[in-house]
Amino acid sequence: MSQEEVTQHIHRHKEEAAVRETIEAIASAVRRKDVDAVLALRSSEIRFYGLVPPLQHVGTDAVREVWKSALDAFEGPVEYEVHRLDVAVGDDIAFSRSLNHFGGTQKNGERVISWLCTTLGFGKTEGVWKLLHQHVSVPFDMETGKALLDLTPP
Repeated sequence: MSQEEVTQHIHRHKEEAAVRETIEAIASAVRRKDVDAVLALRSSEIRFYGLVPPLQHVGTDAVREVWKSALDAFEGPVEYEVHRLDVAVGDDIAFSRSLNHFGGTQKNGERVISWLCTTLGFGKTEGVWKLLHQHVSVPFDMETGKALLDLTPP
């Protein structure tokens, strides 16, 4: 390996670690139900494709409402863990994919836990990785059209 290749490898490793730190900071903010902390890690140009209508949520205000509604449904802290995280990093763009365990006890006393398929896209601005794209989904039964919320990873 040439010196340039070694330098690039070290740089990519550092950038991947920075993206992973951002993902953990997002997860920590979700667990605390701290919507402002969640939004601080996102670009103002965020596009969020999630589990609730409409098909696309654009910008900080729209994403704030989605997170506020989702997190307000729970009593106490939210359970949120990132599993099987893969990160790919370029010069100023990075993507991750993971299976995330999300839920807790709702205010009505019902316990709800689901596995979510999550893809995140990041852009680097002024040396900081910010979330530009978030897509969260769950598998569904093709015959009934119903979400399969009780699946677990193999």
